[in-house]
Amino acid sequence: NPNNLIIAEVFGNKIYKQYKPNDGVGSVLDNDVLYAFECPKISEAKEWVSIPVQHFYESSYESVFGSPRVVTIDTSGSETVSAAEVRKEIKRIMKPFVKTNKPHQGSNVKDVPYTCFWKPSWGSDDPLDIFDEENEANFDSKERAIFKCVWGKLSEKDETYQKELVVDHSSLGGGGLDGSEKRGGIKLEECLKAFTFEEKLKEGNEYYCRTCKEHLRVTKKMDIWKLPSILVLQLKRFQYTSRYRDKIDSFVDFPLKGLDLGEYCLNSEYKEGNAIYDLFAVSCHGGGLGGGHYWAYVKNRKDGKWYNCNDSSTSEMDPKSVKTSEAYLLFYVKRGFKDPTPKQEEADV
Repeated sequence: NPNNLIIAEVFGNKIYKQYKPNDGVGSVLDNDVLYAFECPKISEAKEWVSIPVQHFYESSYESVFGSPRVVTIDTSGSETVSAAEVRKEIKRIMKPFVKTNKPHQGSNVKDVPYTCFWKPSWGSDDPLDIFDEENEANFDSKERAIFKCVWGKLSEKDETYQKELVVDHSSLGGGGLDGSEKRGGIKLEECLKAFTFEEKLKEGNEYYCRTCKEHLRVTKKMDIWKLPSILVLQLKRFQYTSRYRDKIDSFVDFPLKGLDLGEYCLNSEYKEGNAIYDLFAVSCHGGGLGGGHYWAYVKNRKDGKWYNCNDSSTSEMDPKSVKTSEAYLLFYVKRGFKDPTPKQEEADV
């Protein structure tokens, strides 16, 4: 029943916009992620509201993850809802995400692995613990807020949180999802193809033509002609639109060895395997727009091992851990490149 569906735009694991039945699709961009939530109660209610539910794990910065959900509340009789009613609905929609019911450390909830708070979107009101049975306060359903489900620390979350199963739709043509997409991300090669893809500018982003004095939806294309010996790729981790601004936490699967840029370059000089790059460093960013932390993974050219450089500490690391959704800058060196930097003993002389 289409009357039971809520269509929402999801960005950065958060719900940024819920579409109304009469909203047009002209504002939907090609790379927008839309979710359809099936909510059987709303077709029976005269009035209702929907409140986003988001997953978090405990961290020094905002650590939202996973697929959000919505709680629908029937407000036909009253604009307030009891904590007991919210608890029941939260447990229902969160059930598919529960791998084990082991409570996380410090939780006062015994039957689920997460705690849940009602958090107003504006102002400085403290979040209300809806699983605190002593808290029987009624919530104002008209106030803009979210339900914040906290799964404990990262290690506890990995133990109790069941990742969402993504099923291919027939419209994908049988292409299926590869490993990086199942992790909620894409491959670096796809980013490069998108960078060099010809596109038509969207409505609201037109080019002003000085000859005809009009804003036109023209086509735009970027091409690569010359490649450097040391290549630095910056992943677009921060997005600013007229509707929102936030950090992009999508996982980008990038190769540690053998990145071939020949097919993305127009210059024939870089064909025939003459544009192969190997990764030697990654700059990472954790946090959001309001604050965060930088650290780096680097490969020692003498021993060939990878190291985690975090403030004043440095430690050897597993190369498999270099790939992370917090990667921000990727540093590659072209194969066959001879480092012009003099050796230390020569520099001392």
